[in-house]
Amino acid sequence: MGFPDFKRFFKGGSVPEKRATERVHMWEHAEGTLRDLATNAMYEAEVRDLSKQGVRVACEKNFSVGTLFEIELRFPAAYPGEKRIRARVQVIHSYKLEEQRRYRVGCQFSQLDPISLVQIEKFVTWMKARAKKD
Repeated sequence: MGFPDFKRFFKGGSVPEKRATERVHMWEHAEGTLRDLATNAMYEAEVRDLSKQGVRVACEKNFSVGTLFEIELRFPAAYPGEKRIRARVQVIHSYKLEEQRRYRVGCQFSQLDPISLVQIEKFVTWMKARAKKD
């Protein structure tokens, strides 16, 4: 299976790169729980990638752009640092390709305390080091 054509999900025929910080893909299994701040509903998700500015998760539910969540990120057991952080995020995109069963939900951190930011930076550094070993 080839790389999916993301262009069809964006207007204008191109996929704009909006990240200002480097992200890492999850080579180790990481999970998250999203709590909708408007309804208090909870959704389980798999963390797909992470940066200092946001997170992309795979989830069974599609969400509207702008939806606000509190997310609890649970890092892999192999990670030697802090295993959980919480932050507020806002949905910036949500899509599902035809061959996928779950939605890809991109979220931007809207409230992230300095301690959690440092924990994310440490985790990203750890993931990059592990990727270089493989």
